[in-house]
Amino acid sequence: MQMELKLKTPCEIVEANAGFHNEISILNIGENTIEEELLWGVDSTILVPPLCETVAELVILEDNQTRNFTVDSRISGRVIVTVTNLKENNSLVTIIEGKLSDIIRSIANYPALGFTVKDDIVSYTTKGACKFKYGVEQIVKLKEQPVMRPS
Repeated sequence: MQMELKLKTPCEIVEANAGFHNEISILNIGENTIEEELLWGVDSTILVPPLCETVAELVILEDNQTRNFTVDSRISGRVIVTVTNLKENNSLVTIIEGKLSDIIRSIANYPALGFTVKDDIVSYTTKGACKFKYGVEQIVKLKEQPVMRPS
């Protein structure tokens, strides 16, 4: 069984950075950290007056957002699990079949793991936070100074 969680990024972030994806997928159960980094360059034409030295400084103004989320998952039905032995060319060891609710109930401490079971429906709540840091503006600052002419 594979489950996937998709988180929509806040519209402010998508609007500020054309390179950000508008959603992030999480495929693993447990702790997840996904980092996405954008690199960009500045294509600017800078005119340097004669006999001057010019230093161009790129300043990037950043903003950040933190969003908390909660996802309530409910699942029910029957599952068939095939157990094989990898060391013996995936030879069949056993087949387990049953209702998902019965399998979860058979775990001694399932409530402590965050599961609830009601009317053969297994429920689980996932909570997390998404933190975004992104550039909103870039400024090119120029500093000019005359170059001393050799005498």
